[in-house]
Amino acid sequence: MFKSLSLFSLKASLIALLLVVAGCATFSSPLEKPEVKLVAVKLLPSEGLAQRLAIKLRILNSNSVTLPLKGMKYSLDLQGYELISGVSNDIAPIAAYSEAEVELLATVDWINGLRLLQSVLARPESAVSYKLEAKLSPGALLPAFRVVERGVIDINQPQ
Repeated sequence: MFKSLSLFSLKASLIALLLVVAGCATFSSPLEKPEVKLVAVKLLPSEGLAQRLAIKLRILNSNSVTLPLKGMKYSLDLQGYELISGVSNDIAPIAAYSEAEVELLATVDWINGLRLLQSVLARPESAVSYKLEAKLSPGALLPAFRVVERGVIDINQPQ
């Protein structure tokens, strides 16, 4: 009697496990990674020795569903020097097949800022390369999206 009962519970547990796995597979339907573009970097009034920046990003959602964003971790390198990194949890959901601009506030890493300044003064150039890395977290049930964008900023172009 106990042997048939334990065999029944084992089968029931396996069926339940298979249903849960199948349910999770339908929940985590593959979403396309959003595109993240650097739109602008603006100097803000400094606070003592801390230089503040406003970084404007454009996030493009090419999915057929709204992309809820619980938070973002980001970093911005200029000429290979990581100048800015930060996090934000103040990002509105992005509707299906649309884009939104997000403005993030950040503080400059002074050590790497001085290294960048030394590098630019040694070799004056009209353009600065950048690398933007972002990790967008849509929530607990979906995996985070990791995005890397590279480009060039023309420093002679008026803002």
